[in-house]
Amino acid sequence: MSFLELIIGLDVILWLSIFCLIVLMDTSAAGLPANYQGKQRNDTKKQEVSGISRTTYNLTMGLHKPKHDRWLIVDENYLLEHDIKQRLLQNKKNSVIGHTRGAETVCEELLTVVAENLTRNYPKSFRYCSKPGLRDGSCMENVDRVEIISTGEVFRLTAPFTHKTALEIAAHLTMEDLNILSRSDDGQHVLIASATCFPVGWAVSDRLGWPLYKLHASVPLWQKKLEIPVERFFSKVTSKTNLERTTRFVQVADTQTNLEDILCQLAPLKHDNQPVNATQIIIRSERQTFTKLPKTGVVIFAIF
Repeated sequence: MSFLELIIGLDVILWLSIFCLIVLMDTSAAGLPANYQGKQRNDTKKQEVSGISRTTYNLTMGLHKPKHDRWLIVDENYLLEHDIKQRLLQNKKNSVIGHTRGAETVCEELLTVVAENLTRNYPKSFRYCSKPGLRDGSCMENVDRVEIISTGEVFRLTAPFTHKTALEIAAHLTMEDLNILSRSDDGQHVLIASATCFPVGWAVSDRLGWPLYKLHASVPLWQKKLEIPVERFFSKVTSKTNLERTTRFVQVADTQTNLEDILCQLAPLKHDNQPVNATQIIIRSERQTFTKLPKTGVVIFAIF
């Protein structure tokens, strides 16, 4: 999940002002800039033009293998963010979660994969539960629920779902924001479902059904440099894919407000060049992972 780091102090602010100008040049309205830090994220080369030495930068996705094989992360902030997610899913449901018509099946498969991953990698935090009346929770044939051990919450893993949909349950279980993209008949990957409780400048209800190129329309050089490589990458992702990328971007927010309003910034970003107080500047970091569901073959784009 995303973590926040408030930059305070005149010396740091002086450095940050320079850094912000560089980053903002490549930042989309959705707050997902290309990451230019490190050799793996930048491919630079010298060009001699009319006797003048210049450095050119090739935009890449900045993909790399993670240090561990865990797709989903659970850390010390789990309970804090779990509570925030619960409030958002209750009070701002239409803005932070939704899916297109017919996406129920892929959401149910996503829930199954999420539960399997969490119970396997974090057995002290999550466990399978048996159906009512069965005492042995170790027999997979009898399991149709998952429990968050620290809260005692139990959720269904199979239909019929009553109070919460499969996508809502997956959102409750994870720290990550979860996005599902399906390849359309014309070869474009389209956002068909999303549980994004911690956005910066957009709402799920506004972007469901959008193809990748529209989601990234405001990213500089997207159409020229990134659209074809990214579409090609999404087409090659498999359920065995274990790749991630890290992005950092500048968020302007009232740091005196509560954490929930900082993490979930639904209002569109403004570009009115209004003065910004140094205490309003936050550096936000995201770990983005890519995988594909084995049965339905849709791409899961998760953001921590």
